[in-house]
Amino acid sequence: MASKEDKSASKLGKGQSKHSSSTTDGEGDKLVGVGDQDYSIHGQIVRVIEAARLFFQNQFEKALELCKQDNEQHLYLTLSYGTMSWLRAWMTFEKPEIEFAIEALKKSVDLSSARKRHYSWMDYLRRTNYDEFTEEEIHAELAYADSVFMLALITFVQDQSFLSLIKGACRFRYGFQSYKICQTIIQKRTKWQSEVTRREFASGVHAGTGIYNLALSMSPPRVLRILEFMGFSGERSIGIDELTAAAELDGTGRSPFAIILLLINFSHIETMIGWGEKDITRIEDLLDKQASHCPKSVFLPLFTGKLYQLKGNCDDAIKSFNEAIKMQDEWKQLHNACNWEIMWNYAVQGNWTKASEYADKMRKESLWSPCTFTYQYAVYLYMLREETNDHSLSAKINDAMREVPTLKRRFAGKSTPREKFACRMAEKFIENGGKMVVPAYVRNILYLEYIFKHQCSTTN
Repeated sequence: MASKEDKSASKLGKGQSKHSSSTTDGEGDKLVGVGDQDYSIHGQIVRVIEAARLFFQNQFEKALELCKQDNEQHLYLTLSYGTMSWLRAWMTFEKPEIEFAIEALKKSVDLSSARKRHYSWMDYLRRTNYDEFTEEEIHAELAYADSVFMLALITFVQDQSFLSLIKGACRFRYGFQSYKICQTIIQKRTKWQSEVTRREFASGVHAGTGIYNLALSMSPPRVLRILEFMGFSGERSIGIDELTAAAELDGTGRSPFAIILLLINFSHIETMIGWGEKDITRIEDLLDKQASHCPKSVFLPLFTGKLYQLKGNCDDAIKSFNEAIKMQDEWKQLHNACNWEIMWNYAVQGNWTKASEYADKMRKESLWSPCTFTYQYAVYLYMLREETNDHSLSAKINDAMREVPTLKRRFAGKSTPREKFACRMAEKFIENGGKMVVPAYVRNILYLEYIFKHQCSTTN
């Protein structure tokens, strides 16, 4: 949870370093001094905050370029470049992007590991005075925790071997230990280069601890057993509280990303996995906060569309998702996120023609889960054939269903529940001679079965 000091600090003006001409709190305001050659920790943070501002103005490549410049020997620039590459890799699932992100994060791990404080056995026999640490050493500890944690997550996607799982679990442990050190530092350190560096460090500790707990609480059983054997686990409630604390530290580089992660949790994860009832008020509050800081961000109409969907207003949801698509073309992967939601809204409405068009688009353009997209494409065509009695669609349906089992992928050594379901139903379809026992079960697949029970009262 955020300390009283951190919460009150979010309302204070940022401190100013002698290295920087000026800074501002608001993310929408221009940060003066970004273009100079100040590579102190304070100067790097100023540049990273500017990169975050560009990112949430949909200028993704400019944000990457700002962090790429002279980043080889600078902690926060290397970390931010690796983080943005990591986000892009998750959105594309393309092997070259994943490999590029891994290399960028390895550089960040190596650099932060070299810069952070290393302990001797004597250090464990005496009380550590964290005011003796340099500013670079403490921020290197945080950068190391962030980098090694992101590297562990993406390693599970790249390599599905048991050895990779062990390696990833060890990286989780290294990150866990560093986050614990960072939590102690934020509690006991009293000397900081500036208020900017203190608040950025606090924001990083809250955000990292939050993501860590959420990720572990959602880990596949196989991974979770290994992690629990190594002595640690994650609590979902702690993860949400910590991310909330990071989001409240306005003006830091991590605050807007923490808001996005909370929106993903409340609007997607909790409704998809079925952890609890939808929290419309919480989503609306987060969207208001996002709108006040980043009114031009593509994420605003994207999550607004999801809010409409959860309320059962499919037409406005589709309109909002299309608005998000038109807002930017730099990262077309975000278009896939919108197309995915548009497809579901058409499915809820029973518009099988449009639903099948978007499913076909997803299976051709997105690598997230070709198995699932192909199965949905076949199901929507089946529903369309049943309604229109158009038997010319039979060949497309049969071909797509036969293709489904060949597209199954594994993550962290396990197939996802949605792909297992798709493969099982496709195999039954083939065994039954091209017939579905309950064609309308399309309303029950994946997370649609959860949102439909909330929407049906308003869409019927």
